[in-house]
Amino acid sequence: VLLLIVIAASVFAILGIAQPVQRITLAMRRLADGDTTSAVPFAGRADEIGSMAAAVEIFREAAIENIRMTAEAEQSRRSNEEQRVALQRRAEEEARRKLIEATSALAVGMKALAAGDLTYQINEPVSEDFEALRDDFNSAVQQLGETLADSVGAVPLNHPHCAKFCVLGGAACSQ
Repeated sequence: VLLLIVIAASVFAILGIAQPVQRITLAMRRLADGDTTSAVPFAGRADEIGSMAAAVEIFREAAIENIRMTAEAEQSRRSNEEQRVALQRRAEEEARRKLIEATSALAVGMKALAAGDLTYQINEPVSEDFEALRDDFNSAVQQLGETLADSVGAVPLNHPHCAKFCVLGGAACSQ
């Protein structure tokens, strides 16, 4: 009888305690390896084995939540990076547009100046980044026109290079 009680107690210890602990330990290892899909065995039991299983289930749920939050953070980071790149691209396109606008206006002015139009002024608005350049061009053309007008009056009509350089009243010097 005593032997039968010892055998029954041993079987109970193996089947009722050791085997559930081993299965819970296996579930913990799988969880540590990243497997959050496997259910934790014995989570519904009302004894110490059930308490251990419930504790492992809490860790499993926390791991699932951590994975979810990590995925959300990564998605948010990607979204923020895409927005940053889009904003940078728009800013670069806007800067390029402003540069083209200003250089186009300056090119027209330079062509007018090369054609001898010393009254040309860049009147169309340009980006405030290039307002100083426009103002400098307009001032330089005006100053050049005034300087040449003063110089023309100072050159005698019988100057040997007068036919090339003198402009009086819109007509070239005759001498």
